[in-house]
Amino acid sequence: MDQSLVDVCEAGDIDRFYSLNPDLERIDQILFVDTALHITASAGKPQLSIEILSLKPSFGRKLNSDAETENVYLLGEFLYSCPASIKDLTLRGETALHVAVKSSKLNSVIVLLGWIQRTNNREILKLKDEKGNTVLHTAVSTNQLQIVMLLIKSRKNINEKNSEGSTALNIAMRLTPAEHRRDMKRVLLSSGASTASSLENDIVLADFLGSRETISEKFVKYDVNLRKRLSNDVRNALLVLAILIATATYQAVLSPPGGVTQGDDSLSPPLNITTTTTRCGRDRPGTVVLPKRYFNPIMYTNPICFVISVGLIIFLVQTSRYSLPLQSSLVFMMSSNMISLLAIFPAGKSAAYAVISSSMLIIYARFLGSMEYVPGLRWLLGYDRLKLQRKVVLLSKYAKAGFN
Repeated sequence: MDQSLVDVCEAGDIDRFYSLNPDLERIDQILFVDTALHITASAGKPQLSIEILSLKPSFGRKLNSDAETENVYLLGEFLYSCPASIKDLTLRGETALHVAVKSSKLNSVIVLLGWIQRTNNREILKLKDEKGNTVLHTAVSTNQLQIVMLLIKSRKNINEKNSEGSTALNIAMRLTPAEHRRDMKRVLLSSGASTASSLENDIVLADFLGSRETISEKFVKYDVNLRKRLSNDVRNALLVLAILIATATYQAVLSPPGGVTQGDDSLSPPLNITTTTTRCGRDRPGTVVLPKRYFNPIMYTNPICFVISVGLIIFLVQTSRYSLPLQSSLVFMMSSNMISLLAIFPAGKSAAYAVISSSMLIIYARFLGSMEYVPGLRWLLGYDRLKLQRKVVLLSKYAKAGFN
């Protein structure tokens, strides 16, 4: 770069910078170079740095010859001015976090991790460089114990494998000297790290495609295909309709047609849902007034409508981990509906059992969508296979869209 531009950048003079009208595009063509942004960052001139970054955002991910400068104040300003830069990659497939760890910049790593956590970009921690190394692999291989302790707090992706098939613990076992190796192994083992040999083998795509589809995998395929065709307007309309049906059918159980029999608590026998009549032959208090032949159609059609509507609500709100409390409350509501059915019509046990079976099916379907947030379900339902199934179906949908 021209010395006059260097002087302007070091001085942080925005007006003089524009008067020089520098050829930023030519500078950007050079692979490794000290750009105007590098100079202003080194000189501690945040105003001019942000101005340059707005003119040439690619400077924010461009490396100079040594990449040694660490200024966490400017790093925070850059992230705030260009939030998308946190996802940018170098030619080696490295994120800014990879670069900070390789350069042993602890303060920069702390700032980047704070940004990732606050902006809910934790998927960046899963990204791998050209050698298949995550940030954790890089931190362990460079023997940076403090950074490793920061990365393993979430205990996610701790057993990811790189291109050589090594986990972070495998790399730690090769560290020297022995003291460093011992400390790193202790920290990793305390967080549940494992060697590659102790983990289940990764699913081979060819074996997966050649195997038989399980019921769970078929449900995932149906779920993905259905959601791809569901627009927001249709989803909202279905949600309103399902809520109305669920409300009406639940109310029909609380207030059945014809009402329920009344009685004096002091004279009536103890409540026993297996008994439908008293010694006098009259229905016990709390049971439906309608004769069995009239109430039977209601008994069997009402639960069907209720279960289908609640199942549809659970499907429509199954979008993230934050929907789990709502869906759990819906499941408990289904249980209370079953208990109410048994209380007002003890003879209808089969209908109540149908509600139980349907509820279990809906809970199972809900678990298929929440396995990412409930680790115990990964082993139970074959999380890795279902995750691969979802990816395959999504890719086929994108291919169809591109073909059409």
